[in-house]
Amino acid sequence: RLRHAAFDRLVYAKIRAAMGGRIRYNVSGGAPLGERLGHFYRGAGICVLEGYGLTETTAPSTVNTPELVKVGSVGLPLPGVSTRIADDGEVLVKGPHVMRRYWRNVEATDEVFTDGWFRTGDLGALDVPDLFDHQATALEDGSIVGQLLGRVFVRRADLDGQHRVQRRALASR
Repeated sequence: RLRHAAFDRLVYAKIRAAMGGRIRYNVSGGAPLGERLGHFYRGAGICVLEGYGLTETTAPSTVNTPELVKVGSVGLPLPGVSTRIADDGEVLVKGPHVMRRYWRNVEATDEVFTDGWFRTGDLGALDVPDLFDHQATALEDGSIVGQLLGRVFVRRADLDGQHRVQRRALASR
């Protein structure tokens, strides 16, 4: 407690001051915040409300609320929104906010809809009590890069598409 109080006075207070001094909540979306950063903000006394949505959903699909925040999750579905996780871990979304189709692209539309559910391409998990966790991945990204670096002809490797069902790896000698 003493260490936290000192850190609050020396570091966290300056961060809060830079954000206007009276900040209590912050909203995060666009990419997973990460548990480490979420706990950092919580320690600073700033409640980060993470949300999840895509361009195709025209708005957030899920969001944490001040009453129900779990670091690392992106909250419960908003009213009228349904989410579920497919057998392969892909996040499926359904609701009035989901687009009907891609403009003049029937093939792409058919590819992303299954039985009325929009296939987001993102990986996720549902936690108790049905909090949506966008941090979960089917494979650890480090193990993929590690496997590439273990090859004789690979000196550098990078992975694109973190938290996505389909990923791309770039390897060079």
